[in-house]
Amino acid sequence: MASVSEGLLLTIAQIAATLIGLLLVGMFFYLETGFRRLSTVRVEAAAFLRATTKLVLLLYALVLAVSLALVAFDPLVVTALHVLLSVAVLAALVEMTVRARRLPRAVRRRHAAAWRVWPPTIIALALPALTGGWPLAAPALTDAVFLVGALAVFLTGGLLLFAFDLGGVERLAAEDPQHSASPSNAARRAGRNIPT
Repeated sequence: MASVSEGLLLTIAQIAATLIGLLLVGMFFYLETGFRRLSTVRVEAAAFLRATTKLVLLLYALVLAVSLALVAFDPLVVTALHVLLSVAVLAALVEMTVRARRLPRAVRRRHAAAWRVWPPTIIALALPALTGGWPLAAPALTDAVFLVGALAVFLTGGLLLFAFDLGGVERLAAEDPQHSASPSNAARRAGRNIPT
């Protein structure tokens, strides 16, 4: 890829910072109140959404930090920053996958197929090392910034679809016989039926 101007990198950083702010506002002021409507899968859905939000925030943070670092620092510092944030992204992806597996099967099929996220994430994170040598070259890192940014936007859309369909998630969980039969859910239902 041809070298990208510093102005474009700074613009990408500004967009990433804006999206981080919007995501935080949406999570803390909208979704936290939406969790109260759930009964069957409140704990599982909340844990999954928080893990996915952490992953998306780290992806936007990688875009923001690497874009700024490409403008201000030498390639060795940018490489170290990219590697550090990539490890954090992979740890968040593992956590999201674990949380997704705790959701009812019908919900996983419709909303939380974590396996779809793994290939593009690995490709986006490994691309600079595969194409740019060591330390990572600026053009290869710029390609990675665009790919990671696109992945973050895609995951933000998935997060919003899951959040706006909490009622559907609740219905799917209630219809899942394995989830309904789990001891924790049976105890939760029994607790709701105790007269006061």
